[in-house]
Amino acid sequence: MINADTRNLLKQLKTVNNQMILANDTYGCNEFKSILFKANLGLVDDIPEEFGIFDMTNFVSALELLEDPEVTFNPETKVITAKDGNSTLQFLTSTPDSLDNVQINPKLISSTVAADSVFECQITEDHLKQVKKAQGVFKNFDTLWIDNTNGAEMKLGTKNSFSKSNNAFSIKLTDDINTKEFSISLPLESLMVLPDMDYTLRVKYNEERDAYRVVLDNALLTFVLSLQKD
Repeated sequence: MINADTRNLLKQLKTVNNQMILANDTYGCNEFKSILFKANLGLVDDIPEEFGIFDMTNFVSALELLEDPEVTFNPETKVITAKDGNSTLQFLTSTPDSLDNVQINPKLISSTVAADSVFECQITEDHLKQVKKAQGVFKNFDTLWIDNTNGAEMKLGTKNSFSKSNNAFSIKLTDDINTKEFSISLPLESLMVLPDMDYTLRVKYNEERDAYRVVLDNALLTFVLSLQKD
């Protein structure tokens, strides 16, 4: 358990939240619950029993003290033991109940994913890297728009000012105009913390509530993103 693939994924997910409850189906959220996620760790690893990590940065760094550790978990003592050659590491885990701030109802994700999409396209790893690079250049950027009024674009700028005379950056996603027109905004930070991977972008719309949500998913990860608050 906690093999190299899992360690690499956890290193990326800790930017969403440094606290996590690990299981084959791992669920979590950011501090404000504006980002919900599911990680299908069972696809790359086997975690026989759920346990919590209070400080993921510390946990991943501790495992990196060993080159190729064999990791086991004792459910009675709540201790993870990692061994590699002559080295042994013991790490005390947290009970899931003690990390209630990162616990979410899995149905919040499954019901959103199951809802009909009004728009879908591919977001590549390069798209995300472009977004993050642009934010590094224009440090005042705080908002990402997904605009589907004349083909789909991602636009970066400052809140409530994209149409004014301000710096802006955009990435064309598709020229398809045969989909529902919309222009929605997300906190730019929501994309800044996501692992750099290829995803399918799905825009969900609840007509009764006139409400949108954004899903980014692939075989390993699913993220549900809330829109920018007014």
